[in-house]
Amino acid sequence: MRELLQGKNIAIVGASSGIGLSIAQFAAGQGANLVLGARNMDKLNEGIATLRGEGNFFVRAVDVTHEEQVKSFIDFCSNKIGPLDGVVYCAGVHAFVPISLSTEGDFSHFFDTNVRGAQFLIKYATKRNASNKIGMSIVLLSSSAASKGSGAASLYSASKGALESMTRSLAIEFAKRKIRFNAVAPGMVSTEMTSEMQQTLGTDNFKKIIDQHPLGIGAPDDVAHGVGFLLSDYSKWITGTVVSIDGGFSS
Repeated sequence: MRELLQGKNIAIVGASSGIGLSIAQFAAGQGANLVLGARNMDKLNEGIATLRGEGNFFVRAVDVTHEEQVKSFIDFCSNKIGPLDGVVYCAGVHAFVPISLSTEGDFSHFFDTNVRGAQFLIKYATKRNASNKIGMSIVLLSSSAASKGSGAASLYSASKGALESMTRSLAIEFAKRKIRFNAVAPGMVSTEMTSEMQQTLGTDNFKKIIDQHPLGIGAPDDVAHGVGFLLSDYSKWITGTVVSIDGGFSS
């Protein structure tokens, strides 16, 4: 049986750990050629060592808040694996910041990585010399926080809401070129970031959040499988959507 992503050239940014690395591992197993990007080169090298598949795999350090680094990353992708069939944006930051204590720097902290970095990546990945001329799938990682309120998370939620709005508009902007844009919105997923969140919230408050997920807390693979579908040809008539992968949290 042909693999889901056989021979597809895919770039994943924010791929050094957590959901991003899980997406890379799934895509590798489904036959994709990959370039993984993140700020920490040591963690990227650790991550690429876990990939299993018949494709070609490369890593490249990139800080998404710097436009020139993002451009260089896309140029690297073109040189190493050729025109891109898919791009995944997993880079993101999360923290609890009550609005009464927020600063201009806090706003920039969230929006520079969660939104502006995505803008830079899309700008260069959609150039005609970087993308497959017959089309491409771009998947942005949002969050259930974009649609469901949570205390002390307004800046984070706003940044993810902006990412979802961007997804819908870009889907229309690039439809004629068969470049599809979709987002996935995970609920609580067990990652290193989740462990840090538990320490911040305390055991009782953290349990209350978990209890709001009818199917329980998720695993990175649960999100990776949904992203893999959106990258594949099986989703070729899907664009401008936000897919909730949250164990029923948003229902």
